[in-house]
Amino acid sequence: MAVVALLAAALVCTTPTLGGAATSHAPVKVPNVIGLTRLQTYAALGKKGITFQATGPGSHDGSWLSVIRQTPRPGRLLRWHGLVHLTVAIVDPHGSRPVPSMLGMSPARVTQVLNAFELRYTVVGPGASTHSWVRVTGQFPYKSTMVRWHSTLLLRVTNQPDVSLMASEPTTTTTLTPVTDPALPGSTTTSTTTTTIKKAAAAKPKRYRIGVATWYSYIPGFCATSYLPVGTKVTVRNLATGVAIRCLVTDFEAAKGNRVVDLSETQFAKLAPLRRGVVAVKVSW
Repeated sequence: MAVVALLAAALVCTTPTLGGAATSHAPVKVPNVIGLTRLQTYAALGKKGITFQATGPGSHDGSWLSVIRQTPRPGRLLRWHGLVHLTVAIVDPHGSRPVPSMLGMSPARVTQVLNAFELRYTVVGPGASTHSWVRVTGQFPYKSTMVRWHSTLLLRVTNQPDVSLMASEPTTTTTLTPVTDPALPGSTTTSTTTTTIKKAAAAKPKRYRIGVATWYSYIPGFCATSYLPVGTKVTVRNLATGVAIRCLVTDFEAAKGNRVVDLSETQFAKLAPLRRGVVAVKVSW
């Protein structure tokens, strides 16, 4: 009996306790969820055992459509059940998008804007085959047409500069005036007078406007006005808080009341809550 008791005691001491044992999990690599939809994000992070917290348009009620930024970066190691911070947006980056106005843009500006919109383009016209064109004179599809992601725009271009933007050269006139030489009575010579006339410079436009800003589903970093040419960089400042954002004018809005700019929902959210709809701002350029 003593031998049996000793064996039983040895078994009790060497048997692991299952009730309080916890399995340790190795760190996991953070997957890349930028551009994924809400359901795809849940699936990708849930598979890795990672939780997340979302901020940005649509995060408060779960109506966001895609991820535009994440922290930590993809590939970083994170403990199991660790937290990833996501910046989200209501705009689907792979969905349809409005065509921006490309008229008057240079090759560099066309590339910059269409890369941001994730659209492609091809050109026809003078300078197209030799890559010597300087500006866009026409486009198809037209501005504000909704097109698919990675659609191709047809741009008509020219290699002639816009004469309306060229500086006016000063005008020089020469006048020949007959004069009498007092040393030689009866003789007449001519005097040459040169006059340079400079054209009056056009008055500089007002460099700011004050009114209200609204928002619509648009690409972050771009905006619309009714009074500035496409390609103008503007600063939009909340008059109540002083918070300011920068954006590039790539679209036109219909002039209504005191509305001075239409922002993307992402940038409007940096100035004021989306539910407010409008905010008093100063637009300067």
